[in-house]
Amino acid sequence: KEGGERIGYVIGTQIVPIIVKLAGHADMDISVSCIRILGTITSGLDTETQTVINAGGIEALKNAMQSSSVNTRKEACWAISNIAAGTSDQVTQLINVDILFLAYNVLKEDDFKVKIEAAWIISNITSKMEAKYITYVLNSGLLTILPTLLKANDAKLLGVILQFVVNILRKAKVFYGDVNPVESYIMKSECIGIVEGLQYHSNQIIYMFAIKIIEENFAQDYVEEDLGSGNINVGTSIFDF
Repeated sequence: KEGGERIGYVIGTQIVPIIVKLAGHADMDISVSCIRILGTITSGLDTETQTVINAGGIEALKNAMQSSSVNTRKEACWAISNIAAGTSDQVTQLINVDILFLAYNVLKEDDFKVKIEAAWIISNITSKMEAKYITYVLNSGLLTILPTLLKANDAKLLGVILQFVVNILRKAKVFYGDVNPVESYIMKSECIGIVEGLQYHSNQIIYMFAIKIIEENFAQDYVEEDLGSGNINVGTSIFDF
């Protein structure tokens, strides 16, 4: 994240608390414009993001995520995804106000352009969060809609979701060790079959993510299956890249 003179100037005017307050204005033109300003500020340095948080920005953006306006929800999710790309403490503050649950609601049934921004929220949070917060991810319901998300036709959305999968598998491995409920769910659900198929996707980012997921978490399962059937061929491994 990089700041800029313009962001610094806006913060220096002491106007951020007013912008946060106006983010909840009844006039959609005013509220959306203010939320977009907050999104721009939170795209800057972590210290600049903190000025928004200190002014009550997380609560204001959380409320905006539940607006009846698609544009309001989209801008709010974008701003929150920027906060989620901040420090571990900033990410923890998002987790503590149930942003993951709100992101689940968006990803489950919202407009596509809002889903894209919500996908960045869960990807960024799970990248920056401490491993112990994997329990919040499990309780949010996100795993229950993972099969649907992995079937996304849009390559951009699918790429972000696959990064989320990489993140939660890594965090779960750190927190749970060998008894990993995330790995177990993916292996027992249709997710594993979907990821297997994505290894042959035409988009390089997607198939590389799919290979990474299999290689880092499920390669041994494939070796054991092949040994059991007597059909192992180490010379034709799909992981040779």
